[in-house]
This record gives sequence, structure tokens and C-alpha cells, in this order.
Amino acid sequence: MSDSTELYPTLFPGPKPTGPSSTEVQEEFRKNFERHQALVQEQLARLAQKERETAGTQGLGELTPALLMEKGKAHEEQEKAKILEKQLSRKENELASISSFYKEQLEILEKKNFDNYKQTSEQYNEAATRAEAHIRPRQTASVCTELQAKVLQGYRENPQQTLHCSGLA
Repeated sequence: MSDSTELYPTLFPGPKPTGPSSTEVQEEFRKNFERHQALVQEQLARLAQKERETAGTQGLGELTPALLMEKGKAHEEQEKAKILEKQLSRKENELASISSFYKEQLEILEKKNFDNYKQTSEQYNEAATRAEAHIRPRQTASVCTELQAKVLQGYRENPQQTLHCSGLA
């Protein structure tokens, strides 16, 4: 694990997982449900209109087999809509629980990551302190301080003609 992005993913974010989020999935389920519900309502309105027209042309007591079949289909559609609504509700609850689970897991991983970072920092500081104790600073003195001063003075006196000082350098 020498790669710092593996040790500290919050410091060096990598590529995010792709795909729809739970809110997008919930929104898609909701839209599908609403579309289906609107279709059912349209069909019911058409059936009611047909029923009124049929009742106007025939006696109110007479119901044709086709009308009975249409009523049965409308009832089936309503039942399907109720079932789909329950399924949508279950899916939303399931997605909410999955989302909370992954949030908890993310918090745990971030805490572990922070603890590892803290521990590694402490180990680094301890190792640096030990290394500094073993290495003694060296005192160095210039060998030719007079010559260095003359070269520096020559450069100052001839800023545009530095080759005049080449003999000293």
C-alpha cells in the first residue's frame, strides 16, 4: 500500500462510482407510476364516456357483454395500479435502507482512514526525531574567505564586465 490514494482516499479522491443514485432510481419509479396512473385514469374516463353513451342509446337496465368486459378490465387496471403503488413503496423503503447502510459504511471507512493517517503521521514524526538525533550538524568553514571577498568585490565593481574577475575566480 505505497500508493497514497489508497491510504488517503478522502485526501486524493479517485473516480466516483458511476450509475444511478438511489434518489434517481426513486424518481424514475415515481415517474413510471405517475405515467401508469395517468393512463389508467384516461382509460377509466373513456370507459365512463362509453358507458354514458351506451346507456343513452340503450335502456339503463341493459349492460352489454362488451361493457361488462370493459368494466372488468378497468377494475383489473385499478388493482394493478394499487399493486404497483405498493411495489413502489417497498422499493423506496428498500432504497432508503440501502442508502443509510452505505452512508454508515462510508463513515466507518472515513474514520478508519483518519485513524490510519494519524498513526502514520505519528510514526513519521517519531522516525524523523530519531533520525535527527543520530545525525549531527556539521560546522563548515570557508577555505578561501579572502579570495571569495575579492571575487565578490570584483563582480560588484564590474557588473557589466564579469570576465575581468575571471582570474580571481
